[in-house]
Amino acid sequence: MTAEEFYNRFEFDPSMSGSLLGRGGFGSVHKVYDKVRKRYVAVKRCEVGASHKFDLQYEVELAREISIHPNIVSYENCYRISDRAGAYDYAVMKYYADGNLDDVLKRHDLNDNAKRQILTGILQGLAHLHQIPIIHRDFKTANILVDRDASGNWIPTIADFGLSRLVNADMSHVLNNSQIAHTPSYAAPEQLLDNIAIRPNTDLWAFGVMTYKVVMGRLPFRVEETTGDWDASNKIRSLVLEGKLPADISTIQEPYKSVIRQCLVADPNKRIQRAEDVLKLFNKSNTKAPASPPAPPPPPPPTHSFDGKTKIYPPSKPAKPTTDEKTRIYEEPKILVEPPKPIEKKRFPWAMGLLICSIVFAGGVLYWLSSKKESVPVKPIPEPVAVKSPALLLSPKKEVKPSKDTIKIAAPVAKPATIAKPVAVTQPIKKAKNLTVGYLVIYTKQNLEVYVDNKLQPKIAIANLKNTYEIAAGEGIILKLAQQGSIYYQTSVLTIEPGKTKEVRYYF
Repeated sequence: MTAEEFYNRFEFDPSMSGSLLGRGGFGSVHKVYDKVRKRYVAVKRCEVGASHKFDLQYEVELAREISIHPNIVSYENCYRISDRAGAYDYAVMKYYADGNLDDVLKRHDLNDNAKRQILTGILQGLAHLHQIPIIHRDFKTANILVDRDASGNWIPTIADFGLSRLVNADMSHVLNNSQIAHTPSYAAPEQLLDNIAIRPNTDLWAFGVMTYKVVMGRLPFRVEETTGDWDASNKIRSLVLEGKLPADISTIQEPYKSVIRQCLVADPNKRIQRAEDVLKLFNKSNTKAPASPPAPPPPPPPTHSFDGKTKIYPPSKPAKPTTDEKTRIYEEPKILVEPPKPIEKKRFPWAMGLLICSIVFAGGVLYWLSSKKESVPVKPIPEPVAVKSPALLLSPKKEVKPSKDTIKIAAPVAKPATIAKPVAVTQPIKKAKNLTVGYLVIYTKQNLEVYVDNKLQPKIAIANLKNTYEIAAGEGIILKLAQQGSIYYQTSVLTIEPGKTKEVRYYF
């Protein structure tokens, strides 16, 4: 895209009020209206060659190599425009109305649920980066863009991969630590020292600083009074290298306190190693103990009834009376219970007594007469004799010999199995392919030198031809095309699969 086409499509005016969204050490981000797609976008603008440590086109290419993830920023396009102001790279990405995490912390009072959404989303994106593996190396709240979905949930997005680097296959470290530009307040101790290996958990130190700021609203390593930026950086550097955590960490609730304590460990060998392990600390706090069953309701007050009327007894522990004017005086309720009337004794009439005596006498006579009758003898029923089976009548010591009529059945004789002879099958032997290398085909419009992992290839890429190179297979292969070894026209990060061919085309 030419400069005229770029300015015709994008209303880019850095001097316009409200255009500037943020500024860093290597460029600035602006709010720009896309007239073609009828929407606002964010455009990152960096001067070409302003710093040998940062290249915006490299950042865009590295971000495109990362598979799509909701918590990692994705760039749409990157244009290199040259005009009277000079040569600049313009990277177009989504516009985030809520800004970065610093802006959100200033404008919103986040509750615990919002803090968890933001911090766990950052960890999920960081875990995805480390699996590639990529170390961010400039992890801070200003590099976290924040958005909200239709339900109002917070979605953080990791951005600014200009200082990120691919690490070794074993994820042990990246080299050339002295060339890294970092933010002192978020830098791990190993980033402040020369010739110290940087590992993926270097980003976890920065995440611990980030967690402290989200919870407490300030940085853990800070100075109040300084004479200038240089003096402040030196004092913060000393606090970080000492590794002394602020005393107010003990007042922070879980799981944030455990996350901060395990991330802000000066020794990277003792520091928590993986972003997935930090996520487990958040998930562990979400598992709550089962609620205890509710207490049974108090029993109803005892009742007593006299003559159909229910009256309540006074409570067993009445409230103590008090003389305080502000306290209501409780008096023991006085309940009057009428005692039951005594039951008058009633005398039986003499006729009723005579009738009862007659009945008793008649019953005794009948009983005497029945006992005088001769009893009929009843013959006892003989007990049944149990018939035992013949098998049970045999003595267990004697063997039962089979009778002559017993038919002997001979056991079947197993025939030896016939073993089939193996049949030799002759097949043509194919020559195995070389599975340690792949092939790269480069098509360019100019004659350019080819660098693979910073090694100059003996074969120059000839213009308008398909130039084939045999390259050791692997991921994260850095390809650079240059003219006379100084002016880089293209830098890419490629994956070469064993035994397969990858074709790339570059138009300048």
